[in-house]
Amino acid sequence: MKIEHVFIVNPVAGKKDQTEYIKNELDSINGFDYTLYNTKDVGDATKYVHELCKNNPEKEFRFYSCGGDGTLNEVISGMEGYPNASFTCFPCGSGNDFVKATKDRDFTDIKALLEGSEKKIDLIKVNGHNSINIVNIGFDAAVSYNMAKFKKWPLVSGKGAYNLALVYSLFNDMKHKGKLYVDDELVYEGKFLLTAACNGICCGGGYYFMPNACIDSGYIDQMFVKQISLFKFLKYVKNFKNGTYEKYPKLMKYINLYKAHKIKVVSTNGKYLKYGYDGENGIAKEIDIEIIPSALRFFVPNKIKNLDKNDKK
Repeated sequence: MKIEHVFIVNPVAGKKDQTEYIKNELDSINGFDYTLYNTKDVGDATKYVHELCKNNPEKEFRFYSCGGDGTLNEVISGMEGYPNASFTCFPCGSGNDFVKATKDRDFTDIKALLEGSEKKIDLIKVNGHNSINIVNIGFDAAVSYNMAKFKKWPLVSGKGAYNLALVYSLFNDMKHKGKLYVDDELVYEGKFLLTAACNGICCGGGYYFMPNACIDSGYIDQMFVKQISLFKFLKYVKNFKNGTYEKYPKLMKYINLYKAHKIKVVSTNGKYLKYGYDGENGIAKEIDIEIIPSALRFFVPNKIKNLDKNDKK
């Protein structure tokens, strides 16, 4: 069956609109037919992909998500449930964490994407939403949630909003109370800093919470961090970021690691918990997370890249 190659480009992702570059690269390939679609608003990619798959069940589609993790989330949400759809991604957004899970492959080479090989990967469901990378609950989710609020302030840049959100969250969002269930078993009740349910290995533009997670393992890799003082957090934050926390026994007293098919976090003080997934934010008093094994068809580029120090973990 002939494959319909569809490039979904978010023109406002990242620092520069990549539409012209992508088009020039594709036009340089003799005889290559493709469709290029520029998204118009939040949610537009999901609607466009869904309508294509729904109205053309006899066709085989390969979608190329050209943007950040938010654009990718919209693309996979649109193709969910359609066996005639597969995807890959050309990362050109402000956050491109999902592709770091495939450590040795170069997703920036469009021709290598076209010649890629397919593998089935897992999908996370969180309170009815899709997540392809990592679901965060607690402190790090609060930073993202608060950043979205500060970005609405006049004259506040993206970096400025992040710095304001970080400082605010350090003093207001480091303490949460709840119950943690792993595969329906209560494993913790009390105060905690954060938890991360991982399909991918990295989030937040460079925080390797679970450097050995695997996108086709069939289970969630989860980090759970109990309440920790601001002093200890600042002392060890670099180890959270680079994924070396397991080397420090004093730090591991506060961390539990799990492999699971289902995770549930329930607030026990009546307050809403903040959670984040693939650049999106939400609040809830109960957060249910489940892995859907082999739910998506993913094309991996055939080109090996030069690994940086984080990728080599």
